Amino acid sequence: MSESSSLLRLFESSFFDTWLAVSYLFKYTDVGVQDYLCKRLLKTPEAEIQYFLPQLWLFILFYFILSNQFN
Repeated sequence: MSESSSLLRLFESSFFDTWLAVSYLFKYTDVGVQDYLCKRLLKTPEAEIQYFLPQLWLFILFYFILSNQFN
């Protein structure tokens, strides 16, 4: 079984929650995985997302710094 199909099974399981989505945003740099997770987070209630805003801002800042480091 490939890693992508295993990830998709995890993402579609009842075990998967907002904390795992945020965690996997940091863990996987694949654009497809990040796109899927961001779309999944867009469907999350705003009150739940507010709890994870510090982690999401850190994610944005980390990738902004990383992308500018090599330019």
